[in-house]
Amino acid sequence: MKRILSIVFWTLMIAGLGSLFVFANLRQKQLVCPKFEISMVYDNSNVLISDDYIRQQLTANGIRIKGKPLGSVDALKIASVLQHNPYIRRSGVTVDVNGVVKATIEQRNPIVRVITEDGKNYYIDDEGMLMPTMPENPVRVVMASGKTGILAGFLKSSDFIPKKNKKQVLTPELCNIYAAAMALERNAFAKALTEQIYLGNSGDIELIPKFGTHAIVLGDTSFVDEKLRNLRAFYDRSSVYNSLGVYKNINLRFRNQIVCTKID
Repeated sequence: MKRILSIVFWTLMIAGLGSLFVFANLRQKQLVCPKFEISMVYDNSNVLISDDYIRQQLTANGIRIKGKPLGSVDALKIASVLQHNPYIRRSGVTVDVNGVVKATIEQRNPIVRVITEDGKNYYIDDEGMLMPTMPENPVRVVMASGKTGILAGFLKSSDFIPKKNKKQVLTPELCNIYAAAMALERNAFAKALTEQIYLGNSGDIELIPKFGTHAIVLGDTSFVDEKLRNLRAFYDRSSVYNSLGVYKNINLRFRNQIVCTKID
């Protein structure tokens, strides 16, 4: 008898809890969203997008959040819009007990601006992703030019949609530019020195400094961190003798060797 009573008791308890869960779920869906909060995470990157931009993008896609019952808020559509935005690295959407919808958005970090031979512009971020430029909100990063126009005729809007393989749309030439730009990110001296990355017809990477008339030839991007450390040592020594102005090229192509070409 006790066993039967125990079974009946727990059956009623489970049914009651299930009813409470269904009731709470229905109440949550009927709750009107009083506020939509956006938290932007930049992680020391240049600011490209703001919370106002995010709201405009959602509105343009027919998404309304504030003042809507939570049951009518399309969370999957919100997630899709954010995930397909080329400026967003990652995002998350949550709802608190009061019905406030909160979005946390981490912006991508552009590290180089590529200028193609036919005048197209786009960024590459620190994960090797292509990003369209935003004319109304440009950011100051190192520029890259030269043979990169090889990709210009193939760029389309789908190239800027995030993909699992983050470098799959980069040509070998752009992979070299990306590697050089990342090396500059790791070397504060070289980053502050460099105005432009130039890709020559032979495939060599050159750095154009912000001062002087010389070019810094990296060659390929093998041992690039070591090459930039050697460059710093060379600059420190050359500044003592004020000899930088006599060079046309500072060639770091060969490992542990710097070959300079003087101005004729």
